[in-house]
Amino acid sequence: MGNPLTLTFRDLEVERDYRNDLRQKSLGQLRLALVLGILLYAAFGALDVYLIPDTAQLAWIIRFGVIVPFASGVLALTYTRHYDSVGETAVALGGLVSGLGIVAMVAAASPPGNYLYYAGLLLVVTFNLTFLRPRFPIAFALAWIHFGLYEATAIWVSHTPTAILVNNTFFFGAFNVIAMMTNYSLESYTRSDFLQRKIIREQTERLEENLLEVERRRREAEAHAQIDPLTGLYNRRHFFAMLDYSCNRDRRSPRDLSVLIMDLDHFKRINDTFGHLVGDQVLQSVAQMMRFGIRQGDIPCRFGGEEFAILLPQANLSVAAAVGERLRDILERTTIPTDKGPIQVTTSIGVAALREDEEGFDALLERADSALYLAKNGGRNQVRSAAGANRTV
Repeated sequence: MGNPLTLTFRDLEVERDYRNDLRQKSLGQLRLALVLGILLYAAFGALDVYLIPDTAQLAWIIRFGVIVPFASGVLALTYTRHYDSVGETAVALGGLVSGLGIVAMVAAASPPGNYLYYAGLLLVVTFNLTFLRPRFPIAFALAWIHFGLYEATAIWVSHTPTAILVNNTFFFGAFNVIAMMTNYSLESYTRSDFLQRKIIREQTERLEENLLEVERRRREAEAHAQIDPLTGLYNRRHFFAMLDYSCNRDRRSPRDLSVLIMDLDHFKRINDTFGHLVGDQVLQSVAQMMRFGIRQGDIPCRFGGEEFAILLPQANLSVAAAVGERLRDILERTTIPTDKGPIQVTTSIGVAALREDEEGFDALLERADSALYLAKNGGRNQVRSAAGANRTV
Protein backbone atom coordinates (compact mmCIF):
# COMPACT_ATOMS: atom_id res chain seq x y z
CA MET A 1 0.00 0.00 0.00
CA GLY A 2 2.72 2.48 0.91
CA ASN A 3 2.91 4.80 3.91
CA PRO A 4 0.26 3.65 6.45
CA LEU A 5 0.17 7.08 8.12
CA THR A 6 -0.54 9.14 5.03
CA LEU A 7 -2.11 6.35 2.95
CA THR A 8 0.00 7.23 -0.09
CA PHE A 9 1.43 4.77 -2.57
CA ARG A 10 5.19 4.58 -2.82
CA ASP A 11 4.97 4.55 -6.59
CA LEU A 12 4.24 8.15 -7.62
CA GLU A 13 2.67 7.07 -10.90
CA VAL A 14 0.26 4.73 -9.09
CA GLU A 15 -0.57 7.55 -6.64
CA ARG A 16 -1.31 9.91 -9.53
CA ASP A 17 -3.48 7.30 -11.23
CA TYR A 18 -5.37 6.70 -7.99
CA ARG A 19 -6.12 10.39 -7.51
CA ASN A 20 -7.30 10.75 -11.09
CA ASP A 21 -9.49 7.68 -10.72
CA LEU A 22 -10.91 8.92 -7.41
CA ARG A 23 -11.72 12.34 -8.86
CA GLN A 24 -13.66 10.78 -11.70
CA LYS A 25 -15.50 8.22 -9.55
CA SER A 26 -16.38 10.55 -6.67
CA LEU A 27 -17.25 13.64 -8.69
CA GLY A 28 -20.99 12.99 -8.63
CA GLN A 29 -20.94 12.28 -4.89
CA LEU A 30 -18.91 15.41 -4.23
CA ARG A 31 -21.35 17.58 -6.14
CA LEU A 32 -24.27 16.09 -4.23
CA ALA A 33 -22.45 16.63 -0.92
CA LEU A 34 -21.72 20.26 -1.80
CA VAL A 35 -25.34 20.92 -2.72
CA LEU A 36 -26.50 19.28 0.51
CA GLY A 37 -23.92 21.20 2.55
CA ILE A 38 -24.92 24.54 1.01
CA LEU A 39 -28.62 23.91 1.65
CA LEU A 40 -28.05 22.82 5.26
CA TYR A 41 -25.67 25.69 5.96
CA ALA A 42 -28.22 28.13 4.61
CA ALA A 43 -31.15 26.43 6.38
CA PHE A 44 -29.46 26.70 9.77
CA GLY A 45 -29.50 30.45 9.25
CA ALA A 46 -33.05 30.37 10.57
CA LEU A 47 -31.63 29.40 13.98
CA ASP A 48 -29.37 32.44 14.09
CA VAL A 49 -32.30 34.76 14.85
CA TYR A 50 -33.51 32.46 17.63
CA LEU A 51 -30.16 31.42 19.20
CA ILE A 52 -28.07 34.57 18.79
CA PRO A 53 -30.50 37.43 18.06
CA ASP A 54 -27.94 40.04 19.09
CA THR A 55 -25.40 38.87 16.51
CA ALA A 56 -27.73 37.31 13.94
CA GLN A 57 -26.83 39.97 11.38
CA LEU A 58 -23.12 39.11 11.65
CA ALA A 59 -23.91 35.40 11.45
CA TRP A 60 -25.90 35.96 8.26
CA ILE A 61 -23.05 37.91 6.74
CA ILE A 62 -20.76 34.97 7.48
CA ARG A 63 -23.26 32.42 6.17
CA PHE A 64 -24.63 34.12 3.09
CA GLY A 65 -21.86 36.58 2.35
CA VAL A 66 -18.88 34.25 2.70
CA ILE A 67 -19.59 30.54 3.24
CA VAL A 68 -22.46 29.91 0.82
CA PRO A 69 -20.85 31.87 -2.07
CA PHE A 70 -17.51 30.17 -1.45
CA ALA A 71 -19.08 26.69 -1.40
CA SER A 72 -21.14 27.55 -4.50
CA GLY A 73 -17.92 28.58 -6.24
CA VAL A 74 -16.35 25.24 -5.37
CA LEU A 75 -19.44 23.49 -6.76
CA ALA A 76 -19.21 25.49 -9.99
CA LEU A 77 -15.49 24.62 -10.20
CA THR A 78 -16.33 20.92 -10.40
CA TYR A 79 -17.93 21.57 -13.80
CA THR A 80 -14.80 23.18 -15.28
CA ARG A 81 -11.58 21.77 -16.66
CA HIS A 82 -9.66 23.44 -13.81
CA TYR A 83 -11.13 21.03 -11.28
CA ASP A 84 -8.52 18.35 -12.04
CA SER A 85 -5.66 20.67 -11.08
CA VAL A 86 -7.08 22.74 -8.21
CA GLY A 87 -10.22 20.88 -7.15
CA GLU A 88 -8.68 19.11 -4.14
CA THR A 89 -7.27 22.38 -2.79
CA ALA A 90 -10.58 24.19 -3.35
CA VAL A 91 -12.57 21.49 -1.52
CA ALA A 92 -10.12 21.56 1.39
CA LEU A 93 -10.40 25.35 1.60
CA GLY A 94 -14.18 25.05 1.47
CA GLY A 95 -14.10 22.71 4.45
CA LEU A 96 -11.75 25.03 6.32
CA VAL A 97 -13.80 28.15 5.59
CA SER A 98 -17.07 26.51 6.62
CA GLY A 99 -15.54 25.52 9.96
CA LEU A 100 -14.01 28.94 10.47
CA GLY A 101 -17.44 30.48 9.92
CA ILE A 102 -18.91 28.48 12.80
CA VAL A 103 -15.92 29.33 15.02
CA ALA A 104 -16.51 33.00 14.21
CA MET A 105 -20.16 32.62 15.26
CA VAL A 106 -19.05 30.99 18.52
CA ALA A 107 -16.71 33.92 19.14
CA ALA A 108 -19.35 36.53 18.31
CA ALA A 109 -22.27 34.99 20.19
CA SER A 110 -22.91 35.38 23.87
CA PRO A 111 -23.91 32.50 26.17
CA PRO A 112 -25.79 30.26 25.76
CA GLY A 113 -25.79 30.71 21.99
CA ASN A 114 -22.05 30.26 21.69
CA TYR A 115 -22.34 26.91 23.50
CA LEU A 116 -25.03 25.71 21.12
CA TYR A 117 -23.02 26.59 18.01
CA TYR A 118 -20.39 24.21 19.31
CA ALA A 119 -22.69 21.37 18.13
CA GLY A 120 -22.83 23.01 14.73
CA LEU A 121 -19.04 22.99 14.59
CA LEU A 122 -18.99 19.24 15.31
CA LEU A 123 -21.53 18.73 12.53
CA VAL A 124 -19.42 20.72 10.06
CA VAL A 125 -16.26 18.81 10.96
CA THR A 126 -18.03 15.45 10.61
CA PHE A 127 -19.58 16.51 7.29
CA ASN A 128 -16.24 17.73 5.92
CA LEU A 129 -14.33 14.58 6.87
CA THR A 130 -16.92 12.05 5.74
CA PHE A 131 -19.09 13.46 2.93
CA LEU A 132 -16.48 15.62 1.22
CA ARG A 133 -13.92 12.86 1.86
CA PRO A 134 -10.63 14.72 1.56
CA ARG A 135 -7.46 12.63 1.60
CA PHE A 136 -6.46 11.55 5.11
CA PRO A 137 -3.60 14.05 5.60
CA ILE A 138 -5.93 16.90 4.65
CA ALA A 139 -8.73 15.51 6.83
CA PHE A 140 -6.30 15.23 9.76
CA ALA A 141 -5.19 18.84 9.33
CA LEU A 142 -8.77 20.17 9.00
CA ALA A 143 -9.95 18.31 12.11
CA TRP A 144 -7.24 19.54 14.41
CA ILE A 145 -7.13 23.08 13.00
CA HIS A 146 -10.81 23.38 13.83
CA PHE A 147 -10.20 21.85 17.23
CA GLY A 148 -7.38 24.28 17.99
CA LEU A 149 -9.34 27.32 16.81
CA TYR A 150 -12.33 26.33 18.88
CA GLU A 151 -10.20 25.80 21.99
CA ALA A 152 -8.53 29.18 21.53
CA THR A 153 -11.87 30.90 20.97
CA ALA A 154 -13.56 29.14 23.92
CA ILE A 155 -10.74 30.00 26.31
CA TRP A 156 -9.68 33.51 25.32
CA VAL A 157 -12.70 34.97 23.50
CA SER A 158 -15.86 33.32 24.85
CA HIS A 159 -14.40 32.58 28.29
CA THR A 160 -16.28 29.30 28.39
CA PRO A 161 -16.73 27.92 31.92
CA THR A 162 -14.24 25.19 32.82
CA ALA A 163 -16.80 22.41 33.16
CA ILE A 164 -18.33 23.15 29.76
CA LEU A 165 -14.88 23.59 28.19
CA VAL A 166 -13.67 20.23 29.52
CA ASN A 167 -16.87 18.54 28.30
CA ASN A 168 -16.66 20.15 24.87
CA THR A 169 -12.96 19.43 24.54
CA PHE A 170 -13.50 15.76 25.34
CA PHE A 171 -16.37 15.37 22.91
CA PHE A 172 -14.64 17.39 20.19
CA GLY A 173 -11.55 15.22 20.49
CA ALA A 174 -13.67 12.06 20.38
CA PHE A 175 -15.55 13.37 17.32
CA ASN A 176 -12.25 14.10 15.61
CA VAL A 177 -10.92 10.64 16.30
CA ILE A 178 -14.11 8.97 15.08
CA ALA A 179 -14.34 11.18 11.99
CA MET A 180 -10.68 10.58 11.15
CA MET A 181 -11.06 6.83 11.64
CA THR A 182 -14.04 6.89 9.31
CA ASN A 183 -12.14 8.96 6.77
CA TYR A 184 -9.11 6.68 7.10
CA SER A 185 -11.23 3.55 6.62
CA LEU A 186 -13.02 4.96 3.60
CA GLU A 187 -9.79 6.03 1.91
CA SER A 188 -8.08 2.76 2.78
CA TYR A 189 -10.98 0.89 1.18
CA THR A 190 -10.96 3.03 -1.97
CA ARG A 191 -7.20 2.57 -2.33
CA SER A 192 -7.46 -1.20 -1.88
CA ASP A 193 -10.34 -1.30 -4.37
CA PHE A 194 -8.30 0.77 -6.83
CA LEU A 195 -5.32 -1.59 -6.50
CA GLN A 196 -7.53 -4.63 -7.03
CA ARG A 197 -9.14 -3.09 -10.10
CA LYS A 198 -5.72 -2.05 -11.38
CA ILE A 199 -4.33 -5.56 -10.90
CA ILE A 200 -7.36 -7.13 -12.57
CA ARG A 201 -7.13 -4.66 -15.46
CA GLU A 202 -3.39 -5.28 -15.90
CA GLN A 203 -3.89 -9.04 -15.72
CA THR A 204 -6.69 -8.79 -18.26
CA GLU A 205 -4.50 -6.69 -20.55
CA ARG A 206 -1.63 -9.16 -20.19
CA LEU A 207 -3.99 -12.03 -20.89
CA GLU A 208 -5.30 -10.26 -23.99
CA GLU A 209 -1.73 -9.57 -25.11
CA ASN A 210 -0.80 -13.21 -24.53
CA LEU A 211 -3.85 -14.37 -26.46
CA LEU A 212 -3.01 -12.00 -29.30
CA GLU A 213 0.58 -13.25 -29.27
CA VAL A 214 -0.62 -16.86 -29.32
CA GLU A 215 -2.96 -16.02 -32.19
CA ARG A 216 -0.15 -14.21 -34.02
CA ARG A 217 2.17 -17.17 -33.62
CA ARG A 218 -0.58 -19.55 -34.68
CA ARG A 219 -1.14 -17.51 -37.83
CA GLU A 220 2.61 -17.41 -38.45
CA ALA A 221 2.79 -21.17 -37.98
CA GLU A 222 -0.09 -21.62 -40.40
CA ALA A 223 1.57 -19.28 -42.88
CA HIS A 224 4.88 -21.10 -42.55
CA ALA A 225 3.06 -24.39 -43.07
CA GLN A 226 1.72 -22.99 -46.34
CA ILE A 227 4.93 -21.35 -47.62
CA ASP A 228 7.95 -22.92 -49.24
CA PRO A 229 10.89 -21.53 -47.22
CA LEU A 230 13.27 -21.31 -50.18
CA THR A 231 11.16 -19.53 -52.78
CA GLY A 232 8.47 -17.88 -50.64
CA LEU A 233 5.80 -19.39 -52.90
CA TYR A 234 2.97 -21.53 -51.55
CA ASN A 235 3.94 -25.13 -50.96
CA ARG A 236 2.46 -28.31 -52.43
CA ARG A 237 0.16 -28.86 -49.42
CA HIS A 238 -1.47 -25.44 -49.74
CA PHE A 239 -1.77 -25.81 -53.49
CA PHE A 240 -3.72 -29.06 -53.11
CA ALA A 241 -5.96 -27.47 -50.45
CA MET A 242 -6.76 -24.47 -52.68
CA LEU A 243 -7.23 -26.70 -55.73
CA ASP A 244 -9.67 -28.95 -53.84
CA TYR A 245 -11.58 -25.90 -52.57
CA SER A 246 -11.74 -24.36 -56.04
CA CYS A 247 -12.96 -27.57 -57.65
CA ASN A 248 -15.71 -28.02 -55.07
CA ARG A 249 -16.75 -24.39 -55.38
CA ASP A 250 -16.87 -24.54 -59.14
CA ARG A 251 -19.08 -27.61 -59.08
CA ARG A 252 -21.63 -25.54 -57.10
CA SER A 253 -21.21 -22.45 -59.27
CA PRO A 254 -19.63 -23.39 -62.61
CA ARG A 255 -16.80 -21.17 -63.77
CA ASP A 256 -13.46 -21.55 -65.56
CA LEU A 257 -10.54 -23.05 -63.64
CA SER A 258 -7.14 -24.03 -65.03
CA VAL A 259 -3.87 -25.45 -63.76
CA LEU A 260 -0.38 -24.84 -65.06
CA ILE A 261 2.58 -27.14 -64.26
CA MET A 262 6.07 -26.03 -65.23
CA ASP A 263 9.41 -27.79 -64.97
CA LEU A 264 12.80 -26.12 -65.43
CA ASP A 265 14.70 -27.67 -68.31
CA HIS A 266 17.94 -29.51 -67.48
CA PHE A 267 17.96 -28.17 -63.93
CA LYS A 268 19.94 -31.20 -62.69
CA ARG A 269 22.78 -30.08 -64.92
CA ILE A 270 22.88 -26.71 -63.07
CA ASN A 271 23.11 -28.44 -59.69
CA ASP A 272 25.77 -30.85 -60.90
CA THR A 273 27.84 -28.13 -62.57
CA PHE A 274 27.55 -25.19 -60.19
CA GLY A 275 26.35 -26.74 -56.93
CA HIS A 276 23.07 -26.72 -55.03
CA LEU A 277 23.62 -23.20 -53.65
CA VAL A 278 23.58 -21.77 -57.16
CA GLY A 279 20.61 -24.03 -57.94
CA ASP A 280 18.75 -22.50 -55.01
CA GLN A 281 19.55 -18.99 -56.31
CA VAL A 282 18.08 -19.96 -59.67
CA LEU A 283 14.92 -21.30 -58.04
CA GLN A 284 14.50 -18.09 -56.05
CA SER A 285 14.88 -15.95 -59.18
CA VAL A 286 12.39 -18.10 -61.07
CA ALA A 287 9.91 -17.65 -58.22
CA GLN A 288 10.27 -13.87 -58.49
CA MET A 289 9.68 -13.99 -62.24
CA MET A 290 6.60 -16.14 -61.70
CA ARG A 291 5.09 -13.53 -59.41
CA PHE A 292 5.74 -10.92 -62.08
CA GLY A 293 4.32 -12.98 -64.94
CA ILE A 294 1.06 -14.28 -63.48
CA ARG A 295 -2.26 -12.49 -63.05
CA GLN A 296 -3.52 -11.01 -59.82
CA GLY A 297 -5.45 -13.76 -58.06
CA ASP A 298 -3.41 -16.61 -59.53
CA ILE A 299 -1.85 -18.93 -56.92
CA PRO A 300 1.77 -19.95 -57.59
CA CYS A 301 3.51 -22.72 -55.66
CA ARG A 302 6.63 -24.77 -55.64
CA PHE A 303 5.47 -28.27 -56.43
CA GLY A 304 8.77 -29.90 -55.54
CA GLY A 305 12.39 -29.70 -56.69
CA GLU A 306 12.50 -27.66 -59.90
CA GLU A 307 8.81 -28.17 -60.58
CA PHE A 308 6.23 -25.40 -60.05
CA ALA A 309 2.46 -25.24 -60.34
CA ILE A 310 0.00 -22.37 -60.72
CA LEU A 311 -3.72 -22.41 -59.99
CA LEU A 312 -5.57 -20.00 -62.28
CA PRO A 313 -9.13 -19.21 -61.14
CA GLN A 314 -11.50 -17.84 -63.78
CA ALA A 315 -9.13 -18.81 -66.56
CA ASN A 316 -10.10 -21.06 -69.48
CA LEU A 317 -7.58 -23.09 -71.41
CA SER A 318 -6.59 -20.32 -73.81
CA VAL A 319 -6.08 -17.78 -71.00
CA ALA A 320 -4.01 -20.26 -69.00
CA ALA A 321 -1.93 -21.09 -72.07
CA ALA A 322 -1.29 -17.37 -72.62
CA VAL A 323 -0.11 -16.99 -69.01
CA GLY A 324 2.16 -20.01 -69.48
CA GLU A 325 3.59 -18.59 -72.68
CA ARG A 326 4.30 -15.28 -70.96
CA LEU A 327 6.19 -17.09 -68.19
CA ARG A 328 8.12 -19.19 -70.70
CA ASP A 329 9.11 -16.09 -72.64
CA ILE A 330 10.21 -14.19 -69.50
CA LEU A 331 12.49 -17.05 -68.40
CA GLU A 332 13.94 -17.51 -71.88
CA ARG A 333 14.83 -13.81 -72.17
CA THR A 334 16.14 -13.35 -68.62
CA THR A 335 19.68 -14.00 -67.47
CA ILE A 336 19.81 -14.99 -63.80
CA PRO A 337 22.74 -13.61 -61.77
CA THR A 338 24.33 -16.15 -59.39
CA ASP A 339 27.50 -16.48 -57.33
CA LYS A 340 29.01 -18.50 -60.21
CA GLY A 341 28.05 -16.01 -62.89
CA PRO A 342 24.95 -15.45 -65.02
CA ILE A 343 22.82 -18.46 -65.91
CA GLN A 344 19.99 -18.75 -68.38
CA VAL A 345 17.23 -21.32 -67.96
CA THR A 346 14.17 -22.36 -69.91
CA THR A 347 11.02 -24.14 -68.84
CA SER A 348 8.51 -26.60 -70.18
CA ILE A 349 4.89 -25.99 -69.25
CA GLY A 350 1.76 -28.13 -69.31
CA VAL A 351 -1.69 -26.55 -69.09
CA ALA A 352 -5.11 -28.09 -68.39
CA ALA A 353 -8.57 -26.71 -67.70
CA LEU A 354 -11.22 -28.30 -65.50
CA ARG A 355 -13.90 -30.20 -67.39
CA GLU A 356 -17.57 -30.27 -66.49
CA ASP A 357 -17.52 -34.04 -66.09
CA GLU A 358 -14.53 -34.16 -63.71
CA GLU A 359 -15.36 -34.95 -60.08
CA GLY A 360 -12.08 -33.79 -58.50
CA PHE A 361 -8.69 -32.37 -59.16
CA ASP A 362 -6.81 -35.67 -59.68
CA ALA A 363 -7.84 -35.94 -63.31
CA LEU A 364 -7.12 -32.25 -63.87
CA LEU A 365 -3.57 -32.58 -62.52
CA GLU A 366 -3.04 -35.78 -64.48
CA ARG A 367 -3.94 -34.04 -67.75
CA ALA A 368 -1.72 -31.03 -66.92
CA ASP A 369 1.14 -33.41 -66.13
CA SER A 370 0.56 -35.23 -69.41
CA ALA A 371 0.72 -31.91 -71.24
CA LEU A 372 4.00 -31.15 -69.47
CA TYR A 373 5.33 -34.54 -70.59
CA LEU A 374 4.42 -33.65 -74.18
CA ALA A 375 6.22 -30.31 -73.86
CA LYS A 376 9.40 -31.95 -72.59
CA ASN A 377 9.35 -34.70 -75.18
CA GLY A 378 8.57 -32.17 -77.87
CA GLY A 379 11.90 -30.39 -77.37
CA ARG A 380 11.38 -28.48 -74.10
CA ASN A 381 11.06 -24.67 -73.73
CA GLN A 382 7.43 -24.74 -74.86
CA VAL A 383 3.86 -24.68 -73.61
CA ARG A 384 1.50 -27.55 -74.35
CA SER A 385 -2.20 -27.72 -73.52
CA ALA A 386 -4.06 -30.84 -72.48
CA ALA A 387 -6.35 -32.39 -75.05
CA GLY A 388 -10.08 -31.92 -74.63
CA ALA A 389 -12.30 -28.90 -74.24
CA ASN A 390 -12.55 -27.11 -70.95
CA ARG A 391 -15.91 -26.42 -69.33
CA THR A 392 -18.16 -23.72 -70.67
CA VAL A 393 -19.89 -21.10 -68.57
